[in-house]
Amino acid sequence: MNTRIKGADGFRAIACMMVIYHHVMQRLDPLASPSWVKVIQYMGMRGEVGVSIFFVLSGCLLATPFWNAFIGNTPQPKLRTYFQNRAARILPGYYLILGLSAFLAVKIIDFKIVWSRIIAGIFLVSHFHWNTFFASELDPPLWTITLEIWSYILLPIVLFSIFRKARTVKAAAIGMGIWIVFLQSLQPLIIKFFMTDDYLKGWEWGWAGGAKLWIPYWNLASFFTQFLLGACAALYIANKKSKGTDASRKYDWLTATGILLAFVLIEARLTPGVPDAITRQPYISPVYAALVAFALANVPFSKYISEFLEKKFFKRVATLSFGLYLWHYMIMQILQVKMDPSYYYYGTMDVGHWADTSVIVIAISYVLAAVSWKIYEAPILRLSRSNIAKREARQLPSL
Repeated sequence: MNTRIKGADGFRAIACMMVIYHHVMQRLDPLASPSWVKVIQYMGMRGEVGVSIFFVLSGCLLATPFWNAFIGNTPQPKLRTYFQNRAARILPGYYLILGLSAFLAVKIIDFKIVWSRIIAGIFLVSHFHWNTFFASELDPPLWTITLEIWSYILLPIVLFSIFRKARTVKAAAIGMGIWIVFLQSLQPLIIKFFMTDDYLKGWEWGWAGGAKLWIPYWNLASFFTQFLLGACAALYIANKKSKGTDASRKYDWLTATGILLAFVLIEARLTPGVPDAITRQPYISPVYAALVAFALANVPFSKYISEFLEKKFFKRVATLSFGLYLWHYMIMQILQVKMDPSYYYYGTMDVGHWADTSVIVIAISYVLAAVSWKIYEAPILRLSRSNIAKREARQLPSL
């Protein structure tokens, strides 16, 4: 069965652009902006939910081959291949930026290296403690990578626990629901037993102080729930494809409804950088993630929205999205120190000046992401896939 999800590249590209949009908008002083800019900035500050879209999308894409095998009653993907593919795609870029950001922080920015953070980042456990949560002060968005890698690790555990008992799609869906309810039931316990103390707590105390505000609300249970909601979307898609579902305008309406409700939710309720008052989780999880998963589940069967999301622009941005995500904040930090001291959180008062610096950030990030993809990430991926193909060819029975 075809594992490609039509429209997924568009979701990935939009998520990437939302995060970058969010970060550059943080640098503009809203009090000094014209009213029309304040409206744009209000929306941009809510672009942080692009992180949630990434988690939902990753869960959907990675679960798809497993669900296809389950529904088609064929052998499950080899876990060695699954983990090798994930490692080849994520770890080279992650370790490159982690090491480079530490080096540049010392040589260019005069930051002090906190070795506990670097070591925790290397061993992919930085998200378990507030002091190591931001493994790199020069590139803080790296915090999402270790959470996503742990989601990669946990996904097969969840799926194979379901495969042991479930024999139907309905039973599998119930199994997924049980896991999501279980993860959500952990939230109040995590918040109760792992709450940080008030000493040096707050963004005014730097990244560690900010992490104390986020933890324990920003935790693996919350983000893995978002990941599993994407896996639920994958089950829906695999089931629909197995039945030969044709594209229909009905799915355009369903996709648009999910997107619209998600947009209204974040515009009306989200307070950027703060856990939701009811769910006590970031990005109004799991409600927002569920709406994204609903839209993602229906978009492959839409007639018009999927075609729009398959445009070359979205595909190109999707290809470079990981690099763009890794590079852009570090570039912002360097430009702030070396070129534009006003380019800090709510620091730039002149809209034109802010726009010029932001365009430079985006342009440099795009070039570096493109170069990194061409000469570093893509060759490693090709080598990994070649090794997998050779290994699987050796394992085929001879005729």
